[in-house]
Amino acid sequence: MRLRYKLLIGAAVIVGAFAWGRFSAPVEIKEVQKIKIVEKEVVKEKKDVVTVVTEKPDGTKTTVITDKTTTDTDASTVATSDLFRSKSYKKPDWNVTLFAATNLKDTSLNGSFLGGPLLFGAEVQRRILGPFHISGIVMTNWTVGVGLGVTF
Repeated sequence: MRLRYKLLIGAAVIVGAFAWGRFSAPVEIKEVQKIKIVEKEVVKEKKDVVTVVTEKPDGTKTTVITDKTTTDTDASTVATSDLFRSKSYKKPDWNVTLFAATNLKDTSLNGSFLGGPLLFGAEVQRRILGPFHISGIVMTNWTVGVGLGVTF
């Protein structure tokens, strides 16, 4: 294989890889945020009960009960938040192009800037796989053609 063809194939592979990477880049940004709130209450109770029994010499008993109960309440709130982002592109599948063309070598108009007569045409493209598309072309002089293209 000649060097020229190898270079053309290498350039086509590089352009195709670049186009595929650009085509797969996302466009739509979707954000989902999850918020979780946890409320926790801890109750600590400490009881100190002191019972004092006093007996007098006459035989009577006196009982004194001292209750020292303390309650501690700890309330805590923990909030966590998670944010998820995703991006995706929706690529257009169809493209329509209208164009005008002329032949610059045609001298039928005696040196006019445009050269030959104007031709008008239309091209319709359809994406077939990733960044690659196929197209059909028709012009007013009944020239028709097909094409294979890449978007990058």
